Amino acid sequence: MGPGSRLRLGGIALVVLAAGLVVVGVVSLGGGDGGDAAASVAAGASSPSDAPTGTPGAVPTTASAAPTELATTTPPAAAPAPTVAAPAPAPVDPRTRTDVVVLNNSTVTGLAARAADDVRSAGWSVADVGNLTGRNATTTVFYPDGQERAARALASDVGADQVQPGTSGLSSYGGALVLVVTNDYVG
Repeated sequence: MGPGSRLRLGGIALVVLAAGLVVVGVVSLGGGDGGDAAASVAAGASSPSDAPTGTPGAVPTTASAAPTELATTTPPAAAPAPTVAAPAPAPVDPRTRTDVVVLNNSTVTGLAARAADDVRSAGWSVADVGNLTGRNATTTVFYPDGQERAARALASDVGADQVQPGTSGLSSYGGALVLVVTNDYVG
């Protein structure tokens, strides 16, 4: 063999070696078409990483690297839930929060005690029972500022004809409603 043919044979060997390295590099970087991986899975390998790399004489190994992340898509944003207004709180029953003072302004003995029993039976709290001097024409519920609604409820419960703002003479009873019963009280 002459020097020219040795040179030519060395060049061919170099080209074949370079081509082999390119193929090994492409396959090891995952640039292959997946045919070898599919064939190894079909042949019983548990994952594509168990497949042979295609390098002659190489021993297959199991990859211990972390699994690759899969591309995820963000689901479309859900429409906001319709806003439902909270129900209005039920009005507070004045019977549970308002004290009642019952005063007898009649000639009937024990009328205030009987009216107090009627008031309690209707669900109200009786704070005091007594007598009132002076003269009221009819059974009346007197109320302090801000208690008209409660006074009207009490009047309805006991059959009182009149509902009026409290007078200065009744201010000593504080925030209580004052039921003044007269001879016309039926209960």
